Formats: sequence, structure tokens, C-alpha cells
Amino acid sequence: MRALITGFSGQDGQFLSRLLLDKGYEVDGLVRKTIGRTKKTLYRNDNEAVNLVYGNIISQEDMERIFEKKYDEVYHLASQSDVGYSFIHPYETYRTNFIGTFNVFKQAFKKNPDVKIYFAGTSEMYGNPLTKPQNEVYPFNPVSPYAISKLGGFHMGKMYRKQGYFVANGILYNHESRLRGKNFVTQKIVHGIVDYLDRGKPFEIGNIYAKKDWGYAEDYVYGMYLMLQQDMPDDFVLATGEQHTVKDIFETILKYLHIHYEINNEGIFNEDNGEPIAIISPKYFRPLEAQNYCGDYSKAKTILKWKPEVKFKELIIHKMLLPVLTSSNIHEYL
Repeated sequence: MRALITGFSGQDGQFLSRLLLDKGYEVDGLVRKTIGRTKKTLYRNDNEAVNLVYGNIISQEDMERIFEKKYDEVYHLASQSDVGYSFIHPYETYRTNFIGTFNVFKQAFKKNPDVKIYFAGTSEMYGNPLTKPQNEVYPFNPVSPYAISKLGGFHMGKMYRKQGYFVANGILYNHESRLRGKNFVTQKIVHGIVDYLDRGKPFEIGNIYAKKDWGYAEDYVYGMYLMLQQDMPDDFVLATGEQHTVKDIFETILKYLHIHYEINNEGIFNEDNGEPIAIISPKYFRPLEAQNYCGDYSKAKTILKWKPEVKFKELIIHKMLLPVLTSSNIHEYL
């Protein structure tokens, strides 16, 4: 089996490539530029490696060249995925997430009409859901350029599906790991607190009351794989069914580190010395805040036999915090 992963150098691409290599796939990973610092994470051993291919999904010429090779499966993960950035650069977001997706679909199916494609949708497409949990038939109401662009790709996949092609849409809720980009809130908090312990330097944060459904990325890429092993394509929510706030992330970490804290509308403070750990800043609030996320993954559980294995506390502490606790002056907190 031969698979292509677009957006390969990101968190999901890293976990997915290891899964596919373990299952005996030949894996090509699409990247836009040389990967430098992440190179060591791309190889499972000296004999089994991901084949790096270079190109940009917004370039039709690049996609024509990439898809000269015939793939059995394509995992389309590449996107402009920063919600806040999408408000500042909506054109780039729409072009990457919609036109780029069109180029991938068009060229993949042109080369191999039987190829199975996974499209990475997002819970952000729901916007501000009034009720919870949300499932595959819950109405979408996107409130960011990122979510709008992803919803366009989602419906494009359904259009191709109606024409007889195999496109599985994953509606994935927030999923994290130590490989997550530092611009995402979970990593920002983990590294911000570690930096505070190292140097006593506070960091800025946005809305700490936003409600999300956070899971572990390695669990979720297994769900992506299962979607393409089905006889018929469909839409699937992958989530934990548990809702937490950004504030819960702070509290989970600070309690684990035995730090006495106070949280108010100005920020998070160390009660022992009154120092700010994190300062709430309006500049990190989104123009339209999407929240109240809590996914119903019962369809995936029934059809894919999938369920999340890693719970919230294990995710935050064992999968994210502990890998970065390397400074000697932090050991007093453990």
C-alpha cells in the first residue's frame, strides 16, 4: 500500500506516518520546505523512512507533479490551521484550505479514481454550538475564516463522494501532543509555565473560559486510518465527549506542580509571592470566539470501533508537560 500525507511535518503527519510505516505502507510525506529541526522525528529506523516530496498544495503544477505517482490512500492534513491568524490573513487561509484542497482532490482522482482520501475537518465548523454534545448531523455555523474555509473543503469532499469517489471527512475536535505547534493554546500554557518556573517570566494568554474538547493526537490519527479502511466513505466525529476550559489546563498543571495560585480577570498569580504567572491580554481574544465544544463520537465507536484512550489529565501532564520539564530548578515542584 502506498499513501501520501499532505501537511506531513505537522503533529498529525508525524504520528500518522509512524502508524502507516508500522503497518507496512510505503509513505510519501508532502512538505513545502526543508524540515531541518524535525528531521530526526521523521524516520522510524535506518531502513524504513518516509519519502519526502516537496510542493505546495495551492500550486496546480505542483499537485500535477506529485500525483504522477499513483496512491492507494491520501491523508489530506495540510492547511492554514491557526484560527487567530485566519482573521488577519483570510485570503491566504481561503486559498490554502479551499483551493489547495480542490487541487489535491482533482489531481488525486485524476490519477487514480479508486484512491481513498481522508479530509481533515474540524469542530470549529460548528462555531458556537448552543447545545452539547455535537455529532455528525449537528448544524454548522462557522465564525472564523479558518472554519469557513474548512467547511468549504468538507462539502467539496461530500460533492466528490456523491460522484462515486471515496472521501472520508473527519470532524476532529482539538487534539494535542508534545509535537503540537507552540502557537496553540495547550503548548503555549505548558511552555509558558515551564518558562515561568525557569526565569520567573510571565506570559500573555487570551480567553481562559473558552470551552473545548481536548484529546490526544496519536489516538485521533488512528481514527483517520480506520476511516480509510471502510468499504464506504462517511463523516465521523472524533472527540472525547469531555468538555474543559483553558482555565482547567492551568489548574491541572499548577496543582500537579504543587503551586498555590489565584485566578482572576487579570490573570493567573502565584499566591506564595504574588507574581503573575500568566496575564490575560485582550489582544489574544478572537474577534469571534468559538467555544462550547463537546463531541459525540458514538458513530465512530460503533462503525470504526474507535474510542479515545488518553484522558484530559494524562494528556496535559504525561503527554505534554513532563516531556518539557528538563530544567534543574523545576525538580522541587515534582
